[in-house]
Amino acid sequence: MHRSLPPLAAALLLAPPALAQQVPAWITADTAARTVQLALEAGRTADGRRALNGEREGSLQVIVPLGWTLKWTWTNRDTTEKRSLIVMTEREKLPERAGRPAFTNAMTRAAGSGLAPGATDVSEFVVEEPGWFWVLGGVPGHAIDGEYIGLRVDPDARGVAVRRK
Repeated sequence: MHRSLPPLAAALLLAPPALAQQVPAWITADTAARTVQLALEAGRTADGRRALNGEREGSLQVIVPLGWTLKWTWTNRDTTEKRSLIVMTEREKLPERAGRPAFTNAMTRAAGSGLAPGATDVSEFVVEEPGWFWVLGGVPGHAIDGEYIGLRVDPDARGVAVRRK
């Protein structure tokens, strides 16, 4: 005799592990156009530590389908120091400074030296390789100080999602 599961139990069994959480307002996606937009701000947490949109030390991972276009508008909200942004391939250790971007155009201007307080920059690139990446501050010492979030380019993803540590 075949017994069916209650609807909630069936849903839990069919749900993928580690369900993604609600996408923050600074991330918008257009599934039809296969694009995701990030409104990124380099700033500081309430206790004065470097952060991207209040996130630090990879506390948030943005999941994007392979082949989508990622667009960002980035603003340096720090009032005292230069900041920058670059996408780099995850390795065993965080880089000391900006290196080679993982994708063509996946960085702000002056990725190694930073842009002045109040500066903005726009970038657009295709996430053409699957894997795990860091979106990090490229000025020397900033990533090691915690100024980074994760980026997962997933060939099986059907839309944009986020995961928190």
